[in-house]
Amino acid sequence: MLKYICMSDLANGRIIILGLGREGLSSYRFLREQFPDQELTLADQSPSAVLFINFPEWKEISQTDRKLIWQTGNHYLEKLATYDFLIKTAGIPITLPAIQQALELNPSLQITSNMQLFFDRCQGTVIGITGSKGKSTTSQLIFDILSQADYKSVLLGNIGRPALNYLSVIDQETLVVAELSSHQLAELKASPQVAVLLDVTPEHLDYFVNFDQYAASKTAITRYQSPNDWLIYNPQLAGASKLAALSAVRPNHQLKHSLIDKSDDQDYQVFIKDEEIYWRKLDNPSALQNLMPVAEIKLLGRHNLYNVLSAIAVAQIFQVSESSLRQSISNFRGLAHRLELVAELDKVRYYDDSIATNPTASSAAIRSFPQGKVILLAGGSDKKLDLKEYFISIIEQKVKALLLFPPLGEKILEELKAMWQERQLDAATFPKYRICQSMTEAVEQAQLWAQADDVVLLSPACASFGLFKDYLDRGQQFQLAVNNLAKKQSNNTELKQS
Repeated sequence: MLKYICMSDLANGRIIILGLGREGLSSYRFLREQFPDQELTLADQSPSAVLFINFPEWKEISQTDRKLIWQTGNHYLEKLATYDFLIKTAGIPITLPAIQQALELNPSLQITSNMQLFFDRCQGTVIGITGSKGKSTTSQLIFDILSQADYKSVLLGNIGRPALNYLSVIDQETLVVAELSSHQLAELKASPQVAVLLDVTPEHLDYFVNFDQYAASKTAITRYQSPNDWLIYNPQLAGASKLAALSAVRPNHQLKHSLIDKSDDQDYQVFIKDEEIYWRKLDNPSALQNLMPVAEIKLLGRHNLYNVLSAIAVAQIFQVSESSLRQSISNFRGLAHRLELVAELDKVRYYDDSIATNPTASSAAIRSFPQGKVILLAGGSDKKLDLKEYFISIIEQKVKALLLFPPLGEKILEELKAMWQERQLDAATFPKYRICQSMTEAVEQAQLWAQADDVVLLSPACASFGLFKDYLDRGQQFQLAVNNLAKKQSNNTELKQS
């Protein structure tokens, strides 16, 4: 359905941009720069008044660009079949009945995206990263490693600004680090020259019909690769291995890594042995080199080693020196809202892991701390994911208290109680709990329950919509609430001293 679209085709066709967030705005600016006088249709489910409040740029554009047709609110999906090109924001499923009906009425309708238009025109080398968790951390680390090694690099996609924003500054020497979500990959008909595969576990089942469809959505990361491209993955991860099997990359361009000792297996370029990271140079795989101790990595949690080893493999392809690579990794402290230490108050540490929007990521976060020490803030918008793994981590790590946000908070509480009974666990050991209607309420209650050496952990295991705008808003509200606690504590100390 998606294919290369020439600029001349776009110039002579009727175009509608569907979805007017950051990505839609980027697509509009790209097209307007190319075609200053062409009529464009802009469509979004938000009414114009709401859209202009959330994105003031659109209000300004509406006042200056007279070549626009606006379809907002309840009628935003009307007349799709009358267009030649539909430029769809990644988060809008192609399975929407209105889109499917438009394709039936107009089989020549071409559906494309910001990312597809970018891939079709990008002159640089694209390093694409996908997986269900760790994409953002891995992408940022790879970008830091390449930038500090003096490569001309840009970071875009799911982690940064929309891809088309960067097209004008990218040349053949540019290394493009692109975090690719399932939404961005779902209808893409191109693969990056370097594909970095993290594991694929259930996610976004509010968007996809089932896990198989979700996993299939990611196949573009490897499906269109050529033999001379590059592939990086951990064969012990089933989801990554399935994606790797679709790639045409030749064996000596497949870089494999592992968290276990692979000293005797030259098929693995990076691995861990005795808490040291070893690597094999691509030009001399028989020679093992000790790169650095695991202890030098600042990232919290064993799961982050998958991300670090992936980044090391990318560094090998681009011949980053050992000293530069080691320095980049040692200095990397992770992303905002990814197991980020916000404060330590009265010997209680407060961690922001708001970016953990699925049970697998949150389970890994919970297991990053000692048993019996975690007060967990969780819940939010239900993504229809299996929570069993999440509940097991709560039980095995002896999480001491739960502060839960609706509507998923109620479901977490109900299903966790059911598992407690199924396992015949002592009801008296069930964590304290409370359903909270705001972040301030949750953080203040956590402070009341916390004791010295405890950890207050925001790791929601789900989307944020409802009480919060997005995961950024959720994380920022958590940090604000924690900082307010610190201010109150400081003021109380000053009063006592005076």
